[in-house]
Amino acid sequence: YVDGKYIGQTGAYAVKANAIAAAEKEGLNVYNQAGALVYTGLKEKYAVQRRLSETKYRIGLFSNLDNAKRMANENWGFRVYDMDARKLVYKPKLNRVQKFLAACVRLNQWLVDDIAEGKDWRYYNSKYVSESTFWKTRKANKLYTNCMGGVSFALKESGIPASACSWYGAKGFIRFLNDHAEADLRKYADIIEIGGRKTVRQLVDDGTLCPGDILTFMTFNHTCAYLGNGISYDTGHAYCTEKGEGAHFVKWIGPLSWSASKVGYIIRLKG
Repeated sequence: YVDGKYIGQTGAYAVKANAIAAAEKEGLNVYNQAGALVYTGLKEKYAVQRRLSETKYRIGLFSNLDNAKRMANENWGFRVYDMDARKLVYKPKLNRVQKFLAACVRLNQWLVDDIAEGKDWRYYNSKYVSESTFWKTRKANKLYTNCMGGVSFALKESGIPASACSWYGAKGFIRFLNDHAEADLRKYADIIEIGGRKTVRQLVDDGTLCPGDILTFMTFNHTCAYLGNGISYDTGHAYCTEKGEGAHFVKWIGPLSWSASKVGYIIRLKG
């Protein structure tokens, strides 16, 4: 077997040393005639995980680098590390949308893990000032955010500069927080006006809405993202246990949120 795939017998030897030499060259195991393992040349040193320290998020361990790369390519946000050398050896090239989608999934997993460890993540608006990124928020133990705060976390995690995140979805329009925020956002995204003509569900059903699209709404202040396959990334009240200020988050990813609500704008990342 190589990386869990049966490849069959590649040789038979009367001399054990010769069998071992062949196994070392090919990265295979040596068995005796009774089927007992007598030597392993298989060394699974390539780990597919998010970051070097995050072994709990490992999804594969390989001896063959090409197989490890293949798994990383199929799972956005994962990289290949040489665990002997303790270094990154492969990072898939993702476009801007893929990076954002991967960031949403990654942030949700960290949130769920924090909650499982007893940390108290809550929804707050102007009464509190959260830190600018997810990591700074955790470090400062200010475990709260709001709808645009969470979207901003994911945008920054995916490489979008803070200058393009100074806005939020207001009732029927986008409120930019400084004079250059709109211009900075347009460098990285197209702003598509829907104007309340369709609901979230209608935009999904007719194929208008694409994975990675960020939404604002017509009748209430809110910002969230569509991840595809009927799934939303929403750091507002969609997945809280209560409503209002101080509501406890349970998760940030779940079934399509606000599906019957009319959309104001779609912010669609370029690339």
